[in-house]
Amino acid sequence: MPIIRINNCNLYYETRGSDQNPPLVLLHAFPLDHNAWRPQADELSREYWVITPDFRGHGQSEATDESYSMDLLASDIKDLVENLGVKNIVLGGISMGGYVAFAYRRLFPEDIQALILVDTKAEADTPQARLGRMEMAGLIVRKGVASFADRMLPRLFSKPNVETNASIVRDARKTIEAMSPIGIIGGLKGLADRSDSTPLLDEIRVPTLIIVGEKDELTTVDDAKRMASRIVGSKLVIVPNAGHISTLEQPE
Repeated sequence: MPIIRINNCNLYYETRGSDQNPPLVLLHAFPLDHNAWRPQADELSREYWVITPDFRGHGQSEATDESYSMDLLASDIKDLVENLGVKNIVLGGISMGGYVAFAYRRLFPEDIQALILVDTKAEADTPQARLGRMEMAGLIVRKGVASFADRMLPRLFSKPNVETNASIVRDARKTIEAMSPIGIIGGLKGLADRSDSTPLLDEIRVPTLIIVGEKDELTTVDDAKRMASRIVGSKLVIVPNAGHISTLEQPE
């Protein structure tokens, strides 16, 4: 599948469907890859040209030794869609993908025709959350990526799915453990330093779908409700029996 050189980094991406259809760009969560959207990408490719990139440092994209700010990741995606000759996109993001979608909206508002915000929030990290991310980075340096995966996986999925849906957890572990320490730490730094996107909410005037897992403890139902209350005309969907990665836990 395609790899493209963007901003001094080799980025991997996949496409599904006809490039004559409206373009739909789906951005994945940290610390996963494009497969976080695979069930939806397959289904939506009947009506859209679905583009699912791997952020730098994730999946099959190159890991560069730097902080992956949300603006940097958004600029990567902007250059990717321009190289593909795409304009007027529907932009979807889950978790960190949502943070990047907010950065994209701030930097390139004219590109976006509609937004899909999944298991994400507009607020920046609290000081406690920033400290937690730096502790995670230290854990990787001391004990390696497998120890990081042990800490992350219970946070990504609801407890019932961790206990009953072994294949989802196994695949996520495989994805995380394939990442380089440089890539994970770059993502952690970028997440910790991201800006507050709440001022953007009142400015969004495109159709916006907000989706949240009922059991998401990282970006909660209350977080989603706050976004929905500020984005004019948005629609909120709460997914039963799903945690932070609802696209995989309840793909339908």
